Amino acid sequence: MSDKIVAIVVAAGKGERFGSETPKIMVDLGGKPLVLYSLEVFQKSTLVDRIILVTSRDLVDFFENELIPDSKLSKVDQVVLGGRERQDSVKEGLKAIYKAPESVLIQDAARPFLTEMMIEQCHNALDKTEGAIVGTKITDTIKLVNEDLLVQKTIPRDALWAVQTPQVFRYPTLIEAYQWAFDGKIQFTDDASLVERYGKSIQIIPSSPLNIKITTPEDLMMAELILKNRTAE
Repeated sequence: MSDKIVAIVVAAGKGERFGSETPKIMVDLGGKPLVLYSLEVFQKSTLVDRIILVTSRDLVDFFENELIPDSKLSKVDQVVLGGRERQDSVKEGLKAIYKAPESVLIQDAARPFLTEMMIEQCHNALDKTEGAIVGTKITDTIKLVNEDLLVQKTIPRDALWAVQTPQVFRYPTLIEAYQWAFDGKIQFTDDASLVERYGKSIQIIPSSPLNIKITTPEDLMMAELILKNRTAE
């Protein structure tokens, strides 16, 4: 019987914009490392059968010998070394899959507010599409500017969405799309863009603006406020 979902958690980025000597995914949020938030949700989810953690060379031993066993993350069956770019890291995660699942979920380790409902909604959407991603409708006015920051035009926002993770895809589709991208030496900033360019359908699942990605110290401050508010509820 095939696994329902294999989750690939991308935790190999340098986090240069975060400006800390501590790897971004290891910064403290609410008393535990940032990376643990996504891993714990996947551990709890009944839809996720296995987790592949893709990380940097200096963290592989720590994850394998300390964080994963100490946190009782039994679903993490592989920790693999990431690549130069995000797309390379996801490819390494895909190469580590040894039994074809129904679908693959890609999650940025720097997004701590993943929920089981997001996983379920994306998984269910695959009945009618090749991929499903969470995102939020853009409410700000969007301007297109030139290199001198002079406004060229206002872009209608009615059909614009900001994309987040998780992103879930049918396994054969994602494998084919990645092979096509690497054969053509084409780079993409996220997996949905790759699959979309490959010609497959993608469904947006409305998410929460609180599903933030920790990129800067200010983002971490916002995450602490979100966490404190949730704890108080």
